[in-house]
Amino acid sequence: GDNVHLNRAFNLTMNSAVAACANFDMTGYGGTISGIQPLNFSGNLTLGGTITWTGQCIAVGSGTQVVTCNGKTLAGLFRVACTGAGIVQFADTFRTASNLQLQSGTLDLTNNPTIHCLAFNLNAGTKTLKLGASQWFLTFTGAGTVWSTSANVTGFTLTTGPGVPKLTFAGGALAASVLWGATQSPLCDVEFTGGAGGFSWSSNNGSFHNFRASGAGNVTLGNGAWVDFDFTGFTGSWTESLGMTIRGNIKLVPTMTLVSTTSISLRGTGGQTLTTAGLSIPFEINVFNPVGPTNVLTLLDQFTSTRLIRLRDDGAGIVAMGGQARTLSSLSAMTASGWVFAVVDRIASSVSATEWELYQKQ
Repeated sequence: GDNVHLNRAFNLTMNSAVAACANFDMTGYGGTISGIQPLNFSGNLTLGGTITWTGQCIAVGSGTQVVTCNGKTLAGLFRVACTGAGIVQFADTFRTASNLQLQSGTLDLTNNPTIHCLAFNLNAGTKTLKLGASQWFLTFTGAGTVWSTSANVTGFTLTTGPGVPKLTFAGGALAASVLWGATQSPLCDVEFTGGAGGFSWSSNNGSFHNFRASGAGNVTLGNGAWVDFDFTGFTGSWTESLGMTIRGNIKLVPTMTLVSTTSISLRGTGGQTLTTAGLSIPFEINVFNPVGPTNVLTLLDQFTSTRLIRLRDDGAGIVAMGGQARTLSSLSAMTASGWVFAVVDRIASSVSATEWELYQKQ
């Protein structure tokens, strides 16, 4: 198609059933673009003027296409549907009041842009998402899936770095979910900033980075591996439903509640801390000690639990509580035969060894 350049103060209605062009440039545009029909563009997209147009904006080029929003927000869905080795890059902060969808080609975010959208998902096709260290803000207002890389995964490639990307989710009154495909491990930071409907996460044993919940609402996290868990500012409930691995520190707060029927595994490579904030822990804690470094679990405040802390048998163990380190390496052989240890009394700096009890699991 031809290049389109809008640079005057007139209004434009997108009413063609199939609108197509190479570059679509609104630099200097002083009017309003409206309508509901889609636009296929094979070159660059530069926004300007006033945008009430709700049609789909579809990148279909075979080369590198650059999208520049200039502080403007698209009203409709934006789809990456490039041909062959086509690439889409965002030159500045990308904003759409609708969804961002990847169908074919490469969405290259290695220049680390900020992205605002309602939701992200995949469509059928051969596609690559290079997250780089991009920063995402996904604001969902209805029920459904706000992030999905679990459907239409045939032909999908996912990469991250250099650096750590971050996904920030803010919700509404209805429940929303995040679905990752099997073996996808983007090592991204994740933050939930609130939503009365709640937030559920299914990761199919993927590996991620830090998790933070800082608003009101309920959070359900399934299996997966994380580094730090921080609930500073959180006023909802955390449901640990399928078992997960945490390699860093856990900070709970008194304004939250805990729900669980399973366990968490701690697999630090040097030291981990647990702050309970007076909450009773309803899940088992399995302390694993990796081959090589020794894992040290430090309990930073009073620990109360309705379940067990288990020292697993894949290495020597050290548990530090109340500032006093206790070496438990002699237990590693026993745990292989079903021995466990559990807290039976309040932990303080002056505790004696009798406040830890050994017994054989029946």
